[in-house]
Amino acid sequence: MAAIMIFVGSELDTFTLLGGIGIILFLAYKSFICFRGGAPPTIEDLGKKPSEDASVAEHIAFHKRLIFIGGPILLFLSFWIIYNLNKLESGEVASVSIWSPIATLYETIGYWPAVLIIPALGLFVVLGNVKKINEIKNGQQKV
Repeated sequence: MAAIMIFVGSELDTFTLLGGIGIILFLAYKSFICFRGGAPPTIEDLGKKPSEDASVAEHIAFHKRLIFIGGPILLFLSFWIIYNLNKLESGEVASVSIWSPIATLYETIGYWPAVLIIPALGLFVVLGNVKKINEIKNGQQKV
């Protein structure tokens, strides 16, 4: 019911309802992290790459944060683009608002390249960071 209260005065479709529930779950998780004990890392700490003399564990934690922050964001963007382009393709709406590079891809190359570019970017981010973590763990990469 709380998710519905976010969208008072708007028409609720499945995507909007799931988005509202997702926002509430994210905020509940952040509240849990804040109140469970220890201080959560600040935004500045999350985005900083560890210094050269930082420990191996700090470097691994940095790359894991990139995966756990970047992966879900790119997954959400993928679903958002697919949802909007499907509505456009089915004729349900005459136009949609999407990111300009995606719109350019859609107009020049077509539906599938526009839909698959963000998941490909997500795979690149996740697999690149997993590779980096494995290199750091095996001592092949200078930290």
